[in-house]
Amino acid sequence: MSRSHRALFVGMLVLGALLYAPHIPAPFVADDHFIFWRLREGGAFGFATHPPTGFYRPLISLYYYLDYSLWGIQPFWSHLIDVGWHLLCAWLVALFCLCWQLDSGVSRERAVRAALLAMAFFLALPAHGEAVAWFAARADMVATAAAIGCLLLLRVGVRRGHRVYGWLALLCFAGGLFAKESLLTFPLSVWLWLRWLGASWAGWRTLPYWGILCLFWWLRSQAVGGLGAYPAAWETLRQPRQIGMHLIVYLLQLPMPTILFGLGRDVLDTLLWLGWALGAIWVGRALREGIVA
Repeated sequence: MSRSHRALFVGMLVLGALLYAPHIPAPFVADDHFIFWRLREGGAFGFATHPPTGFYRPLISLYYYLDYSLWGIQPFWSHLIDVGWHLLCAWLVALFCLCWQLDSGVSRERAVRAALLAMAFFLALPAHGEAVAWFAARADMVATAAAIGCLLLLRVGVRRGHRVYGWLALLCFAGGLFAKESLLTFPLSVWLWLRWLGASWAGWRTLPYWGILCLFWWLRSQAVGGLGAYPAAWETLRQPRQIGMHLIVYLLQLPMPTILFGLGRDVLDTLLWLGWALGAIWVGRALREGIVA
């Protein structure tokens, strides 16, 4: 990667941090206070590990407790760490995109441009505002970083033939899953990724992932008495015809809070949307000029 490309990567990360800088001194809100109360009453695993909550997220509870132990309910450092997680996820997205493009036979120049574009969209996408600006949503970023890190480690393991990277990838998956249940279907992604990489016995290599998933299900059932906090979500899966409709409605709802309450009124949300819009315009021009493959 050339020096100019490195400078662009660093510059984008700095701009991404500046987008959320106005929120760093903001106070805790909503569920944040509930989390602190549960941690104060129940210790390191007081949050999301036992009833009445239906969540089972022991690692994120431990992480929240570490925050609480270090600086109490002072929001500055917690918000600063959240911004750091967002930047880490953006960097991992760029790295994953770069590797994927190179493996697809794309020239290095185009692969780097695609990675820069992916990072820019990830940093400025308004839908990420909740995960970055809300302390209680840090689990989303932890799970995201763990998932992408897992895929990147699998790639290194396949390319170099070293099993240690495979075990590190499995550890990433386990950490992400026990931080948030969003990775329940991730073993399927691992299988598809291994097939894409041309790994032998791709299906058999995913068995440890399914084993960890079964362990998670069992522990969750023992701890909170069920598989999820939202029973209606499981009911939706029994109605395949409605899944598409639910997805469309969800996608339409994503920008609504910003459009109704933020755009033009809140500086941070407005900057996020402007960054997203400028990126979309740049992509359109790049596609016409043949810059992006």
